[in-house]
Amino acid sequence: MSKCNNSDETQSEDPELQDFLRIREFKKFFFLRDYGGEEVISSTEAWRLLKTFYNFKTFESDETSYFCLPDFDTLRESTFHQDYFADLQDMRKNLCAYGIPSSNDTKITEKDRHRLEIWVRCAIIDHPEQTPMKLPEMQFDWNDASYLLARLGCTTSNMGGGLVHFLPGVEENEAKLETNCFVTRFSLCNHVARFGWQLPREILEKCHLCAQLKLELDVFVIC
Repeated sequence: MSKCNNSDETQSEDPELQDFLRIREFKKFFFLRDYGGEEVISSTEAWRLLKTFYNFKTFESDETSYFCLPDFDTLRESTFHQDYFADLQDMRKNLCAYGIPSSNDTKITEKDRHRLEIWVRCAIIDHPEQTPMKLPEMQFDWNDASYLLARLGCTTSNMGGGLVHFLPGVEENEAKLETNCFVTRFSLCNHVARFGWQLPREILEKCHLCAQLKLELDVFVIC
């Protein structure tokens, strides 16, 4: 695991976070669950696979090129951000949330299918779209995840006789079960894996997570 850069003054003066980092460095030698290590292909390669094996297509209209799902017919009969997209990353996020449309006659190999699924699954991770990226080799457990989720602003509360887990910034009077609050941490993480964090910048700045810890949390969530 790459260490965080502790040159950040606020982070280096945060004793709680420093204790967490020291424990993580110790525990990494003992955990058996290994997340990461996979390579995320470039968006150019992913789009080639989608076009070649799943019949995705591009459509030109008024000098604008759109990325279209296989069932796309015409702009009039389709819905923007659902059937076609102006940006490939927007389409990727949609596929991450709702899946790649099934195709019974696709000739894609298991290796390419796996590569494409990783690209889709990693839509919530920020990285240059046109270059491959190797996910970090790391060990992560639910104690680590719970600590970082709390720093990001995830909270818990007893509702209806059971513990409920809230996304950052959600108040109890705004709670919608399985939409912004969840009965298990796993359900919360699965929601984030599909739809992303959708965090205001001020929350990310307030929690003082270095890029490496945020990346490791993202990898844990999508795995």
